[in-house]
Amino acid sequence: MKTLSIALAALLSLQTLALAQPADTALPKPVAQAVNSLAHLEYKVYNDLTGDQPRDGLAVCVDGKGIFVTRDILPSVTAKEIKEITLTPPGLDQKPVPARYLGADPWNTLVFLQATGENPFKPVSFGEGSKLQLGQKVYSLGLFGQNMANAPYLGEAVISARLSIPEDMIMVTAGELTSPSSPVLTADGKTVGFVLQQLPLVYEMTTSNQQRAEAGLVGRQTSRFFTPIEELAAALKEVPTDPDKIRRLPWLGILDYMPYTPLGTATAPTTVPAEQPKTGVIIGPIVPGSPAEKATLQRDDVVVALNGKPLESLATPDMVIRRFNTQLLKLPMDQPATLSVLRAGQKLDLKVNPEPMPPRPYEMPRYYNKTLGFGGRDLSIFDKYSGGAMLTERGALVMLVRNQSPAANGNLQPNDLITTVNDKPTPTVDTLDTALKSADPNATLKVTVFRAGRPQQLTIAPK
Repeated sequence: MKTLSIALAALLSLQTLALAQPADTALPKPVAQAVNSLAHLEYKVYNDLTGDQPRDGLAVCVDGKGIFVTRDILPSVTAKEIKEITLTPPGLDQKPVPARYLGADPWNTLVFLQATGENPFKPVSFGEGSKLQLGQKVYSLGLFGQNMANAPYLGEAVISARLSIPEDMIMVTAGELTSPSSPVLTADGKTVGFVLQQLPLVYEMTTSNQQRAEAGLVGRQTSRFFTPIEELAAALKEVPTDPDKIRRLPWLGILDYMPYTPLGTATAPTTVPAEQPKTGVIIGPIVPGSPAEKATLQRDDVVVALNGKPLESLATPDMVIRRFNTQLLKLPMDQPATLSVLRAGQKLDLKVNPEPMPPRPYEMPRYYNKTLGFGGRDLSIFDKYSGGAMLTERGALVMLVRNQSPAANGNLQPNDLITTVNDKPTPTVDTLDTALKSADPNATLKVTVFRAGRPQQLTIAPK
């Protein structure tokens, strides 16, 4: 395994990268020029409880209008919590360019930014990841941090496998790629993918009793997989423009699916007909009033086809479920989809009209109380149906509790559901805020929480 490094020529010019390698294997010029698409990303995450938290990462320019993508901002961080975003070109003494948050792609976990100052960056040009061949050499470009002058560095590797897990991913060997968010390029400088998710590689080790065991490990500094550009094409075409409007994915209202095997399952033994299909998924809980319920789909139905096409056979039943979920998330919301299901030995073709997915838990309104030392959020519909039983209580869900704070000393815990404060109902974070503001700041608070399926009474002393 070899790792190649690159540096700026005299650390002053961005136009030519001097590569520490023999001249007969010099870095192709189009790849070297792609460094002009990279930016060192810096920003702060702020809330009333923790204050400013500086973060950094890598962003890549993908559009001539100064549009950047990154995976170094979590989509769960809301637009209101991000401030002071800057994008700095590689090299010494480069001037940071201010940027604004545009929004996130919830499926690919990409965040979009736009440079708002003078834009010295050049957008990458895209190629076709689907045309990559086994044995073909690819390159990736990353950036070191500020303590190393935002210097670019190179990853070089050879394509060794194309995987479907069930999303397409490409594995490389005979080298390494750079860090997540990095573009992956061919010798002609075309971006054919991005380093995003990394899969655990299996290592064999010997245990204390001299038995052999396998462990899946993901190295923080080692990247061996990248996502081909085709998997991200839809997201790159639909760049968000309003940070307060999160892109909604199509939704049927089915909360979970269970693996199906031709021999049937313990959860749905009556759904297997005499002529068993080879591939399917079993429908789990359905949200009342959802598109699935309106289409008369039922729990324990076995889905065997989507829009007339049988579900794809993959290595495991769990992978079949993931592939089916991926297909559902790509359905258009302006036309019905047909699910072919088996129910009590009968095959039914049911039309369902996808609707926009309700807000996910990380999208719900949040609340932070610095005095008491805790933060919470409103419940989402997904919280109400998690855990196998519907949550009928209403309240503010605790996300975090600061150590040695009044909330921690009062035994408030993450995942507690605060339902009352001083006997006042708190169904939302707004009502929780109102109840706490109306309380005597020097008096002990009487708090009711819903924990592990039952109410509990807590007392929290403000000081």
